[in-house]
Amino acid sequence: MTRISGRAVVFVIIAALWPNLVVAQSPKLQLDHLNRLAEKASSIVNIDLDEAMLQQTAGFLAGKNADEQKVRTLLTGLKGIAVRSFEFKTPGAYSASDVEQIQKQLNGAKWVRIVSVHEKDETTDIYFFREGNQNGGLVVLNAEPLELTVVNIVGRVDLATIASMGQIIPKVRALERPPVK
Repeated sequence: MTRISGRAVVFVIIAALWPNLVVAQSPKLQLDHLNRLAEKASSIVNIDLDEAMLQQTAGFLAGKNADEQKVRTLLTGLKGIAVRSFEFKTPGAYSASDVEQIQKQLNGAKWVRIVSVHEKDETTDIYFFREGNQNGGLVVLNAEPLELTVVNIVGRVDLATIASMGQIIPKVRALERPPVK
């Protein structure tokens, strides 16, 4: 009978856990498990922009317009943006486990929750990925009975630039949904 050494057992355990350890310490979330929700959703937003696409977009913005310059500044330093947003006609289309798989990735030592709003049927959390004294990413997680949204920004997120874009954001939001009457 072959004996397994304690060192081999430790190695096997580390090898088995390594993918989860790497994911937990990365500003880029794994969101593939949400793909199955598309068949249940009445509306889907699926955005994946890598660093090359973001830099190309920033290059198109000549900076002649103050708003364009703000967007260009915001894009500088970003390595990726992923958005998954699903709207459903009936509650229960996604499970607590879908949300928990995202939250597990945000439990790493480098993730810091800066906002947490919990109401009866709605949860909104905002996390920063900290790399020393710098932020290296941002996650917004919003779970409602009829909607699940995850926004994952990888790279240096400049909050001052985002705050200065207050006039631009309402213009974009006005395009998203018709005004409530």
